Amino acid sequence: MLLGRRNKDPNRGLWILPGGGIKFGETFQTTLKREMREEAGVEIEVDGFFKVYELINPPSEHRVILYFFASHVSGEPTASTDLYEVRYLLPAEIAQLSGQKLISPFVEQVLRDAKII
Repeated sequence: MLLGRRNKDPNRGLWILPGGGIKFGETFQTTLKREMREEAGVEIEVDGFFKVYELINPPSEHRVILYFFASHVSGEPTASTDLYEVRYLLPAEIAQLSGQKLISPFVEQVLRDAKII
């Protein structure tokens, strides 16, 4: 599973799932492919939809986040300015990071729902 260490607040230094915002006219799949290229330096193939989450932190944050399953096509993981480290991790490594409280709490919930940890 590809995770990155966030290089900005909130959650600076914690491991997250790379991603980002949709641009006008983009499909969800096109957005995911672009964001993975920009943030992690990899090309992916979107395999299918996983789940929708709503992140609400009053008074100013309300995001709808869609997660998909994807497969690596090409490229070596390379961190962008948003991430200072990015790499593929095995479930055991992710579980270890979880035990050390090094994964953002929100992403940890997503990984638990996906039965990764």
